[in-house]
Formats: sequence, C-alpha cells, structure tokens
Amino acid sequence: MKPISNFPVWVNGVYINATQFLLHINYDNLIDTVVFYYSLNTSEGNKVTDGNITMSGQDYLAWNGSNDYAWTWASKTLGLEII
Repeated sequence: MKPISNFPVWVNGVYINATQFLLHINYDNLIDTVVFYYSLNTSEGNKVTDGNITMSGQDYLAWNGSNDYAWTWASKTLGLEII
C-alpha cells in the first residue's frame, strides 16, 4: 500500500477522500498482458473504490516485473499522485 495525495471519489452523493493506494497482480500471461487489482482507501483503511487495470504492449515490455514501474504506471493511469 502506498500513500497518495487526497483523491476525492464520489460515493453515494458525497465526496470521500482516498489517501491510500493498494495494488496487486490479478493475472499475468507472462507474454504481453498483466491485470492489476487496485483499491483506493481512506486513511482508516476503508475501501472507497476499487477495480482492475490492464497493462499491455510497450508498457508491459518496459515493466519487466519492476515494482516501482508498476506503481508509477498504475498511479499515472488512475491519475493519482503517490507521496
């Protein structure tokens, strides 16, 4: 889990600030595609939203299994700032 700058998420008619970012691999075909599960949570650990994002193509080739690359790619894909 990584801390992120406050990221407001619209939930049931109100904005809730997510401040934590969780990321792990759901699936990797070891050829050209990896699917990550992500969760955005409050500072208390309550899930605000979650989903899946898919890395493929040149991003997958550049990733090469690097955790730092995965965190950076995912945060940019979701519009988050890791702090």
